[in-house]
Amino acid sequence: MKKNFYWLGVIILLLAIFVFWRLEAPQNSSGIHGTVTTSFYPIYEFTSRVAGSDISVINISGNNVSPHDYEPSAQDIIRIEKSSLLIFNGAGLDPWAERLTHDLEEKGVSVLELASHVTLLDATGHEEGEEHEHGDKDPHFWVDPVNAKQEVIAIRDALIRIDPEHESGYTQRAADYLEELQALDQDIRDGLSACEKDTIVVSHNAFQYFAQRYGIQTLSLAGLSPTNEPSVQQLTEITDTVRKLGIQYIFFETLVSSRLSDILASEVGATTLVLDPVAGISEAEQARGASYISVMQKNLSNIQQALQCQSQ
Repeated sequence: MKKNFYWLGVIILLLAIFVFWRLEAPQNSSGIHGTVTTSFYPIYEFTSRVAGSDISVINISGNNVSPHDYEPSAQDIIRIEKSSLLIFNGAGLDPWAERLTHDLEEKGVSVLELASHVTLLDATGHEEGEEHEHGDKDPHFWVDPVNAKQEVIAIRDALIRIDPEHESGYTQRAADYLEELQALDQDIRDGLSACEKDTIVVSHNAFQYFAQRYGIQTLSLAGLSPTNEPSVQQLTEITDTVRKLGIQYIFFETLVSSRLSDILASEVGATTLVLDPVAGISEAEQARGASYISVMQKNLSNIQQALQCQSQ
């Protein structure tokens, strides 16, 4: 009798292991085991739009987490190692992914670093002697829709390399999304073409690519990372500039503290508005239809208000 219970227990254990393995190893319609893992939200959205239902896509950092704050757990690394492909930003935004690249490639996981597919801008606004985890390049290139298009093209090509059977689907979905991003780019160009002011105050230095693309200026309260806060002298200089330029709106972000923006707005009698770098969108917001494009359209509306732009 005891032997019977023993073998029954063994069978139940083996069945549990099998079920767990099936849950942990997603399979797409072409039979490819694993997933495409992305390092943070905008890459997840770009990849999902191209992938469709042909291959599974996950955002390893979560949809509502700032990439500046994320470090993978041991379980996250195991999930990444089970992937067919890891797509990450690069340029120092997600250094954990750069550290994993060599080991992943040795284990047969393909890796795509998107920073190598765009023209990077130099980091600006650094205080002399200050250490910066991002190095000498600005990693926030996805905030520019033209760069987002280059990312989508690179993602399309990477998906085709690992899953050539679904090339036509990846190609068509990428083309459709590129048209939407092109329309967004044109909307921003038109929307910012006739403005009384040209300078916005942002909570951290995430909008250099956007500003250069569309011909506006930015004053940043924090550095490339939201944790790089200004000195008292720098904050005083920014306050003086805001008063001199008659700036009436101070921008803040949804994923980081609005403390500095609130302090400055209170000091100069300005109003705060959201300017979102689209580093993360919660599942609840996605359920309401929020996306990279819709958030960027809202950004455009708020920038038009701050710069006193004429409607086109």
